[in-house]
Amino acid sequence: MVIVRTPPGAAQYLASAIDHTDFHAILGTIAGDDTILVISRDPRGGEDLAAALLRLADRRP
Repeated sequence: MVIVRTPPGAAQYLASAIDHTDFHAILGTIAGDDTILVISRDPRGGEDLAAALLRLADRRP
């Protein structure tokens, strides 16, 4: 699992965009107002998934 923080009001929009990608490592998302829970298909894949999302955001760990 990975927690993604967004500006207020942006989480549902970003979660929907994530859900509509072909990112096989992601099983699905749950969004609130400013937080998204991203669920990895691999039960131990959270760290790799977080690193991949950071690379996409151009914020390398």
